[in-house]
Amino acid sequence: MIINVGASAGTVGFCDTLFWSSDGCFCLSQNSMYNQKFLFHYLKYKEIQIIQKVRKAGIPTLDSQVIENIELPIVNFNVQRQIVSQLDIFTTLIAKLESELTLRQKQYEFYREKLLNFDGDEEVEWKTMKEVFNIRNGYTPSKSNKAYWEGGTIPWFRVEDIRTNGRLLSESSLHINPEGVKGELFPANSIILSTSATIGEHALLLVDCLANQRFICLTINDKYKEKLLVKFVFYYMFKVDEW
Repeated sequence: MIINVGASAGTVGFCDTLFWSSDGCFCLSQNSMYNQKFLFHYLKYKEIQIIQKVRKAGIPTLDSQVIENIELPIVNFNVQRQIVSQLDIFTTLIAKLESELTLRQKQYEFYREKLLNFDGDEEVEWKTMKEVFNIRNGYTPSKSNKAYWEGGTIPWFRVEDIRTNGRLLSESSLHINPEGVKGELFPANSIILSTSATIGEHALLLVDCLANQRFICLTINDKYKEKLLVKFVFYYMFKVDEW
């Protein structure tokens, strides 16, 4: 089946039991020339190209003519079975890995909450963020001034960089030149925290850099450098994110 409308238009799926479908799917019935699993794997291989054919105006829609004109290879049936056998093995492995990853994520979140909960611990000293950190705002150098951007070497981080590269940041998709820097760079071993638009995302900076105005930068001040590990602060920031 191929979804033909909505945000998932162009996505290819497979069902090995009898079923009904809404009008939001194209359904390709059995054909004696094909092992249906082979057809599924081949269309999955073409899925990105199919998605690129989706009309984006209004509600995303995939026209039936796009599906009707996809070219398919006519391959010996035994070859089809061999290909399906190999790809099914990998499909099963991926499903197991995704399931394992989901369980590990839940386990990680459980222990993170357990280890970082200090409520009622009389030996713990509590301080406000402003007492512990030097706090600065991110900013965007003028995009109209090409000298700030062309051939830039200084990482300039956005929320998209966290989504792409994770929460330990050393490389950004965009860079600026020293001419675009106001004052000093955000120092390595600082935390950036998003406070507008996508709120409550944080990352640990592994290099001197800058970030856009969606972030504040938190750098442990001299008074608390000997009392706080930046990696401990990084993990505690997940509780701040939720708040």
